[in-house]
Amino acid sequence: MKKILFFIFALFLYANAKAQDNPSYVSAMTFFQYETESKALDLKLSLEYGKFLGEKTSVGMTLKYILQKDVQNVVMFEPYYRKYFVKGERVGIFGDGVVGVNLTFPKDGDAACGFKVGFGPGFDVQLTDKLYFIGKLGFIGYNQPGAFDSKKYVRVAFLSLSKDDLDMMSFGIRYTF
Repeated sequence: MKKILFFIFALFLYANAKAQDNPSYVSAMTFFQYETESKALDLKLSLEYGKFLGEKTSVGMTLKYILQKDVQNVVMFEPYYRKYFVKGERVGIFGDGVVGVNLTFPKDGDAACGFKVGFGPGFDVQLTDKLYFIGKLGFIGYNQPGAFDSKKYVRVAFLSLSKDDLDMMSFGIRYTF
């Protein structure tokens, strides 16, 4: 596990050094869900930093915080490689290849560590020269959440509003500099 994370970190540093002339970007995304019957609140905040390697590729890191009120808190770290399949003047459709780790802190019990690797589709819409609306819509891949059980499974989630898929969908703003 340490070798894999070190390799990803070294790859990111290499790509960052090689791509000094290409633009960087930061994103802030959020998603929340409130169930009126149970009065349960689920909130996800996500910060992202990335660097374009070319016109249709970039690498980056995402840091996520998920609050499931009265259930658990989750912190996720997800390096990614982004490939644009469609890149028009104003709209882009991309896929993120993700390798991520997470720490889950349940309300009752011990903290646990999880792992995921897979692919997530998304889109961006240009609002101004440097500002974009961005959306990530799902995840297809292997997931070991590390939460209340030790289940390992292949997950396919697209436009899902389930509590289990809260980390799979978000919307936000990206600023390119």
